[in-house]
Parts: sequence; C-alpha cells; structure tokens
Amino acid sequence: KLGTDVSFCILQHPMTTMRLVAQITTFLAILAACLAAIPPPQITVGVTTDSGGLGLEPTMRWSSSRSIGEYDVEGGIDAKLDESNRLPFTVWGKVSKYLLGYDVSVRGAVRSKDPSAIAVSVNGRGESTTFQVDGTAGSIFNLGKVQVKKTFEKLGGKVMVHPSYNVKANKGDIAVAYSLDKTAFKLDAGKDIQKLVVSRIIGAKNRITPSITSRGKVKVDFTRDLDELGSLTTGLDREAVNLRWDNGPSAVQLYAPFDGLTNLEGVNVKFIRKVEF
Repeated sequence: KLGTDVSFCILQHPMTTMRLVAQITTFLAILAACLAAIPPPQITVGVTTDSGGLGLEPTMRWSSSRSIGEYDVEGGIDAKLDESNRLPFTVWGKVSKYLLGYDVSVRGAVRSKDPSAIAVSVNGRGESTTFQVDGTAGSIFNLGKVQVKKTFEKLGGKVMVHPSYNVKANKGDIAVAYSLDKTAFKLDAGKDIQKLVVSRIIGAKNRITPSITSRGKVKVDFTRDLDELGSLTTGLDREAVNLRWDNGPSAVQLYAPFDGLTNLEGVNVKFIRKVEF
C-alpha cells in the first residue's frame, strides 16, 4: 500500500515530489551529522486509569547533538503510541548559531501523518529580547505566528511585554507582566478573552496563584515545595480539583470533578515515569 501511494505521487506530482525529496534529504543530512555519538533513547511511560479502565501512553524521544564549526546541530525523533495502537512520529532537526548579539536557531519538523509539510520555527534570544517566527514550508512557505518578548527594569521591578500576531487568523494579542520581590502580575489581553494572573510566594516553600478571566472563570493554584520529595500543586476552580505531584522523572496527576464523589466516571488518575537507558 505504501509503495503504491508513493509511486502514484511520483507519477502525478513530479515537481512536488522532487521538492519533498529535497526537503527530507536536507533534514536527513542534519540528522546524519548527529550520528557520530548516538545516545540512548528516552522513554516515558504514562499510565492512565479512569472509568474506562487502565491505559498506557508510552512515548519515545531520541535526540543527538554536536558542533560543526560555528554551528550547533541537533536532530531527533519523537514518537507516541496513540489510541489506535499506531506509532506516529516526528523527525526534527535544529541548527543554532550566535549572530548579531542573539542566539539564533532554526528548527524544522516533519510529521509522519503529513510528510509533505515541514513545520519551521526561527527563534532568537538576546540579553533582554527574544523573538519567534513560526510557519510551514511545503510547496510554498506559509507564515503562521510572529511574537516578540521584551523585558526591562521599571518601578523597582521587572516588566515584560509580549506582543504576538497570528497571521493565519489575522489576530493579535499582547501580554504584560510585572514582578517585584515575591509578587508577580500578568495580564493576557487577547482579542477574544482576557486573563489576569497574580502569583505570590509565601514563606520559603509555598506559592499561591489565583487567576480570573473576562468570562468569569476563577482558578487558584497552590504549590508546595516538598524538598527531596518533589513538589505538590493543587488547582481548584468551580468545576474540579486537579492535583499534581512531581518528583524528578516521576509524576502523578489526579483530576476529580466536584461530582466525582457521586459519579466516578469523571475521575482520572495518570502516572508518568521517564526511563533512561
């Protein structure tokens, strides 16, 4: 079936196929440059239990990197078993270089579900400014989203301004944040919805983060540092309580709607463990 599809594509669309082959060849060359020192893969196994029973969510990530002259080159494969027991994967490559005061990187990724398009992301990080340009390269390049983040000192604290523009949706957003000592404020002023988040460190090990949206959704997150036992985050809104415990490579997450006391169908427990070889 695969051979038939490929042959049909070559016969019907020779120019598109040649461009696709050239794009894939470029990324294979980047990956080949990373194969000098092959590291072991990293596997994450997620176990989910709910009213439907027990489910596994295994994911695998392999990556390698090396320096070639002034360039840092990375490449890898990410794969995750989906609900249909298939293993869709993403092949990606990344090239980085210091240029004009910025650490600039170009990343491209090809998904097995749609190999005709390459997701491209250009990132730059300077002393106080970062930028990111996302798009898709196929027969032509389609610009997706452009965003810039600027930080500076003001009023005794740190101010962050983060405008972004979605070219495809023709929609712009802006986020403004201010932090001073143990308190931080962030306002997301989107076109469709606005959100205010306040974060406050209490003592040496606690953080409380209430938030409210323009649609009236209120949520409070409380994070407790458990020292060598990791951290515990409790999220509470009008609909449910969400608990997450993180400890290095392991994490446990519990989602329980308020009607879960009488209706267990909505309760979901997930265990995540990273396995390194």
